[in-house]
Amino acid sequence: MMPEALLPLVQTLGWTLFHFLWQGLLVGLLIAGGLSLLRHGTPQARYALACGGLLVMLVLPVATWWSWWSSRGPMVPTVADMGEGARS
Repeated sequence: MMPEALLPLVQTLGWTLFHFLWQGLLVGLLIAGGLSLLRHGTPQARYALACGGLLVMLVLPVATWWSWWSSRGPMVPTVADMGEGARS
């Protein structure tokens, strides 16, 4: 069983990986389209586009994780979060 303190971290990581599936697919499709438009372009232009796509794919999961993690709110449980156990 996983410690309860790790649950928010694992959930955030899971959602980040899930969102990176469609984000990476979208970036890949955009780069593929851009490379097909640059078919007759210079190798430097194609290389720059491909490197830019890789950089975007590196930044997207970090930004997604940060967005999910920062939207979780305070991590300190309140009396209302404790429910019936606090009233007994």
